Amino acid sequence: RGFPSDSASYSDPNLISQRLPVVVQKTQKLTLSS
Repeated sequence: RGFPSDSASYSDPNLISQRLPVVVQKTQKLTLSS
């Protein structure tokens, strides 16, 4: 059935808001390195 934790995080706005800063930092590092 895939990954229930991932599907739960997508449906949970709180988890999404917690992951957003991490994703932003990763994208910023990628743009800076390139």
